[in-house]
Amino acid sequence: MYIELRTVVNGAPSQTVVPFSRRVVRPEDITTSDDGTVATYLAFDGLVYLQPGEYALVLLTGSINYKVWISQIGETDVSTGRVINDQPFIGVLFKSQNASSWEANQNQDLKFRIYNAEFSNAASATVDFEVDARDYQLTQLGTDPLEFYPGSRVLKVLHPDNGFVNGSTVKLYNVPGDGTGIAVTNSGNIKGVNVKTINNVEFAVSNVRPNSYTIILPTASTSNTIVRAGANGVVAERDFLYDAVYPAISSIAFADTSATVSVKTVDTGYAPHSSFTVLNGASASELPTTSVLPSTTNITNNLSGARPFTLRITLDNTNRNLSPIIDMQQLSAVFIKNKINNPTYTSENLSTDIITVAKNSNIYFTRASASTGYISIVAVNDRANVSSIVKGTTVTVANSSVNSGAFRVLDVIDAGANILVSGTVTTAAAANVITITNGVGYIAEEAATGGSALAKYITRQVDLINPSSSINLRLDISKPTNANVKIYYKVKTVGESADLATKEYVELTGLVIPTSLNGEFFEVEKQIDSITQFTSIVFKIVLLSDDSADVPKCQNLRAIMLV
Repeated sequence: MYIELRTVVNGAPSQTVVPFSRRVVRPEDITTSDDGTVATYLAFDGLVYLQPGEYALVLLTGSINYKVWISQIGETDVSTGRVINDQPFIGVLFKSQNASSWEANQNQDLKFRIYNAEFSNAASATVDFEVDARDYQLTQLGTDPLEFYPGSRVLKVLHPDNGFVNGSTVKLYNVPGDGTGIAVTNSGNIKGVNVKTINNVEFAVSNVRPNSYTIILPTASTSNTIVRAGANGVVAERDFLYDAVYPAISSIAFADTSATVSVKTVDTGYAPHSSFTVLNGASASELPTTSVLPSTTNITNNLSGARPFTLRITLDNTNRNLSPIIDMQQLSAVFIKNKINNPTYTSENLSTDIITVAKNSNIYFTRASASTGYISIVAVNDRANVSSIVKGTTVTVANSSVNSGAFRVLDVIDAGANILVSGTVTTAAAANVITITNGVGYIAEEAATGGSALAKYITRQVDLINPSSSINLRLDISKPTNANVKIYYKVKTVGESADLATKEYVELTGLVIPTSLNGEFFEVEKQIDSITQFTSIVFKIVLLSDDSADVPKCQNLRAIMLV
């Protein structure tokens, strides 16, 4: 049989069951007596909250073998021998054949006793929750995620969102042998390195970038060139960085009660925070600093037994009849990471990312304009290297008497014979041996596509009916101390046939952006005049920060094109 509490509508039990109030009663749960003095004690599966109003205690069964004790006005009480001359409760006994159509009997009442909960309010109660690193620490890497270097023990691991810092520890799994050197079942070599010395071995990581890091192998690679390997299926441990937490908690906090959610975390250097940060339980709460959920390995090596994450719910009440309720079956937390950086040529290029693309005495330079020029390559082998240069990266010229320095690549043309660069180029004939290197890890935001900044917003192309020569740009910006916002634009001039998508961006310089101390927004306005008449325009807003927990924000972009 079942017992449940229902709401009452128009004086009769409704079909609405009060949450947590349905209880299955098995035959072995029932105790009986001949005079109704022995009760069957039943507890609901959860706390049942009743708002002011009428409720019905409902018993349901599909069997005719159950009986309950009732009182009947005019009958004799079997336990006291007295005649029942009034109702023991203010209520009505209902009977039904289908649990929906009810017949009332004003002279009968059900015999029952009901208990209400009483809660202590002498002190707050706390409930702590943790996360299990096994739920997040393993991630499968992409195809050929291991980059080997000629004769070097350095291994670059291409691992997006790895969450590490320099000095973290990582373990790799499922690194396959490539058939070189020894051939042992479930073993083998990969580029001359025994995979047994890689799989399930702790490595200290260095040169950490958002999507890669390096480790030092026990033996050097036998590869003659820079090569990627590992095929598919390589798995790596990771740390999980986050800047905000959204506690998805199903709870009920009644009047005179409260449930406060807070967290205690670990910073990116594996230092546990000493105090809890209170969260807004209804939305995502930004944390003061970036925090980390470390892998099991980094927990063991760095936390000395401390918890990597504690979510605490503090329960309070001022009314002893009420308590806040938490549904333990519907409790989770969403961790949010801001993908933002502040890239430079130096920060994004490891020594292994700087490639020599040309070294020859037959390299010459041609000035194209005050701000552009050509670097011309004659040697066929060097042209093959140059042809792979990505637009927006930087080439560095060394040992030139007049053109040594760094230049941004605008284009590579003629199958690598000419590099069009941005910068001051002096026309010079071929002379001494010149070295040209290319930093492949950094792409400038002026590039037509790409760019090393992680956080950016690019508008759709706006096509004008009437040509314009001026722009009035306005944007509301909230910029913390260690952050910045840069704005770029590119236009398609009147009569120009080139696709705007292939053109470089121009940085909008001279922006004065106030610092926001409390997250407030300031309107920033910039007027751009004397532009060659254009009919199409695209804007790019780049958000930069050294701290992903302290990010700039923008809203209300307005641009007026002036004739």
